[in-house]
Amino acid sequence: MIRGSTIKHVHVINHRWSDKATGILKRFASIPPEIKKREGWLDTKFGLLIPAFHEYRRLVKDQIRDADVIYCCTASQKDLFDGSILTSHEGRKKGRLIIAVGSYTPEMRELPDDLIQLAVKRDDKPHRHFHKHAVEGGVIVVDNIKGVLKEAGEIIAANIGPHQLVEYVLIPPLQTVTDINDRLGELVMLHRLAIEESDGFSSSQASFSSDMDKLDIHGRMSSMSTVYGSGSNVSDAPTSPTGSVDSEGRRSSSFFHSRKNSSSSLDKEKRKSEDHLCRWLRDGTVVYKSVGLGLMDLVVGTHLIEVANANNVGTRIEGF
Repeated sequence: MIRGSTIKHVHVINHRWSDKATGILKRFASIPPEIKKREGWLDTKFGLLIPAFHEYRRLVKDQIRDADVIYCCTASQKDLFDGSILTSHEGRKKGRLIIAVGSYTPEMRELPDDLIQLAVKRDDKPHRHFHKHAVEGGVIVVDNIKGVLKEAGEIIAANIGPHQLVEYVLIPPLQTVTDINDRLGELVMLHRLAIEESDGFSSSQASFSSDMDKLDIHGRMSSMSTVYGSGSNVSDAPTSPTGSVDSEGRRSSSFFHSRKNSSSSLDKEKRKSEDHLCRWLRDGTVVYKSVGLGLMDLVVGTHLIEVANANNVGTRIEGF
C-alpha cells in the first residue's frame, strides 16, 4: 500500500448494516501485523457508520468534512450526502479528492448538485474573501467525456458541458506498457511540481521515498492481495513524462518547454496557470467521475473465467 503511513482513519459509511461492509473490514483486520507494519499502517483505525447509530447526522458530517479522500461506489438514485457539508464556508476550508464510480445511468446519482457546481466554478476576477477556501480547479476529471455526458446522472442533472470536463484515463484500451509508464510519469511530475512549491519539499521527498521502499512490488505478500484475494507484481518503473516533438524531431518536456522569442507577459501567464494547477492538485478539491470502460469489463470477465476454471464451476461452451 503506497503512502500507508499517511492513512490514519478509514470510515466506511453505509446505508444499512450488511455482511459485505463488515466483510471488507474483517479482511483488513485479518492482514498480518508484519505486513501492516512494513507498509506503514499498523495503527490505522477502521470504522463502520450506518444511519441506525446514535448521532449519525453529526458523525457523518464530521467524517465527510474531515476526510482527505472521499470514495463513492454505489448505484444510488439520490445524493449520498448533503452537499452543504462540503460547499459551506466550513466545508471549503480544506481541499480533498472526491472519487465517484458507482452511478452509470442518467437516473443514478452519487454527488450532490451544489458540489458539482462548485467543482466547475471559475473565478476569473480576483476578489477578497473573508473566509479562506481551498483552491477550485474549475473542471471535473473524468474517464470518458462522451460516456459521462450520456450516463452519469449527476453530471446530466447539473447541465455540465464538455468544456467543464477533463478526460484522463490511466490505462486506455490497447495502450502499451511504455505508454502507461509515460502517463504515470506525468502524474509523478505533477506531484513533484506541487511539492516543490511547498516549504516541506525535502521532507516530502524523503517521506515519499521511504513509503515506496516499504511497498513490496517484487513478489512478497501485500495487503491488497489479502483484501482482493490475489497479488500482482510490478516490474516496470515509471519513466519520465513524454514531451512534444517539433518539426525537426527534437523532443521537449510538455511541462517546461518555453520559446526564447516569447514575451515575458506570456511566460508570466503560463507560469501563473501552472502555479494554479499545482496548488489545485496539492491543496484543492479534485472531483473524479468514472462510468467505466470496456477494458474494465474485459479484465473482470477474464478474471471471473480464471476463478471459475480454478474452482471447476460453471458451464463451458466450446468455440464460444
